Amino acid sequence: MYFEINHGLSLILNAFRRLNLKIPRQISELESESLTHCQSVFSGSFKYIDQRYSDMVVGDNVNETLNNTFMSLISRTNKMCQFQEYQLKIISTMKNGSWLPVSKPPGFQEVRTGSTDPTFLLSVFYGDLIEYNFFQLERKYKPKMNEEDLGVFLLFNLDGLQNLLDNSGQLKQVLGHTGLQRLDRMKKKAMEKATAEWTKMTTKLMQASTRQGDTFNLTSKELERGEAFQV
Repeated sequence: MYFEINHGLSLILNAFRRLNLKIPRQISELESESLTHCQSVFSGSFKYIDQRYSDMVVGDNVNETLNNTFMSLISRTNKMCQFQEYQLKIISTMKNGSWLPVSKPPGFQEVRTGSTDPTFLLSVFYGDLIEYNFFQLERKYKPKMNEEDLGVFLLFNLDGLQNLLDNSGQLKQVLGHTGLQRLDRMKKKAMEKATAEWTKMTTKLMQASTRQGDTFNLTSKELERGEAFQV
């Protein structure tokens, strides 16, 4: 709504300037006020995520795969992306990362760049939203699940996100190469958690073989694929 109002106001102001008409003071003051409101939407999006996870109650026995809060926030992000044309103008007046809260969930990696390109900044912003959402989900469930189950749970939710991206080219386009790389990094982190115990067992078997001086026929990659248990 703020973005549409700002766009409409810009059209009015441009018309006044094009016709060399004096801009009424009340309308002129609205320009800076509208810009401030639009800028607040970016930072407000992270406050909204914080509030949603703060309100969420996680039971002791977790038996879900797709989390409603995570997916509803992703859907909200996707809908917000529809205003990208208006958002490019607003984000060009902001510094990279100025929308982020001071306190961030563990694991979140801020993109450090001095770029002022609005298309790139918008990509970073939407990547920040998705990554922030992901790590808030992890933080909420970490005390309730073991490492392997948490990894599987996170993978299911990232799969839900991927399905949305595949069916909605707009958000995928805005994220661009940099944003999709961040998604791949999240998938890798979740996969490492999901396979942590198997990786430890593989390492122990290889170490035991070395200590005994025996020849272990299976390679570490074969062990990771589970070929030791295939008939």
